Amino acid sequence: RLIRRNQAAFVSASFITAAVLIACGVTLWSYVKQNEAIKQLLAAEQRAAREKDKGQQVSAFLGDMFQDISLGDDTNSLEPAALRQLLNSVNERRKTQLEGMDNPEADLRMSLMLAGSYLQHGWPDRAAPLYTHALERYEEISQGETLAAADCIRLLVVCLHRHREETGLHLTENDGLQWIDRCIGIFERHLPDAQEKLWEAEALRIGLLRDAGRAQEAESLLTQMTTGPDSKSLADSRASGWFLRERAILLGSKGEADEALEDLNQSIRLLKGIGDEWKQNPEKLLAADAQPFEHLVGRHH
Repeated sequence: RLIRRNQAAFVSASFITAAVLIACGVTLWSYVKQNEAIKQLLAAEQRAAREKDKGQQVSAFLGDMFQDISLGDDTNSLEPAALRQLLNSVNERRKTQLEGMDNPEADLRMSLMLAGSYLQHGWPDRAAPLYTHALERYEEISQGETLAAADCIRLLVVCLHRHREETGLHLTENDGLQWIDRCIGIFERHLPDAQEKLWEAEALRIGLLRDAGRAQEAESLLTQMTTGPDSKSLADSRASGWFLRERAILLGSKGEADEALEDLNQSIRLLKGIGDEWKQNPEKLLAADAQPFEHLVGRHH
């Protein structure tokens, strides 16, 4: 009855209340949005400050590194012992200046560069721990299943395999087969872009089997790869040079030195000129492979 008597007043009050609530809601929403914008701006400024600090740390590290290199004069003319000492010095700087800072990407890049330098100059025992560390960094930044990480794994296995071939000793308890299986799995998920890398990894797997005394399995996989559906594409690629190398070593182990040398010479023609900063020049490796076969051929003739 009271509402009916004062209907106009109640309607007005309702509108006023609604208007106040709406105004409060808009004000609150504006405040929240403004607060979010301020937070985003502050976060962006903090990120920029962190990146600037990281950049300064990396610049300081690179400056120290280049100072070490300049003290060593021309690295191409350094004796192996002096060059190795120089690389060791740079690696120690990396450990003290990059490993502890919040910049895994910079540490990753420098680890790969140093690992490549060690491997290029024939020190796979020094390169392997750096590739292992780089792989840990890839995992840390959620890139452990990328093509770059797979190639890092492949190069780690190259180090383990190369050291085993040259010294007869294992660098780790892992013989490399588990690593190469993981590497191959990643490359297979990135076909056709990773086809060449996949073939290189498959050839490396054959070498690991051979080196583990599983020559029959190695020969079987070699035959499968060189006569399978992709054999023509493989034969037209540079990666086939690594399969020829494996066939040559398997033939040489059977005393078929002439055939082994023929395969190695063809391998050298295919792989010539592809050595780079990430791996030892294949021509040096293949020349070393050829020496025992040349000796056998000389004895036979």
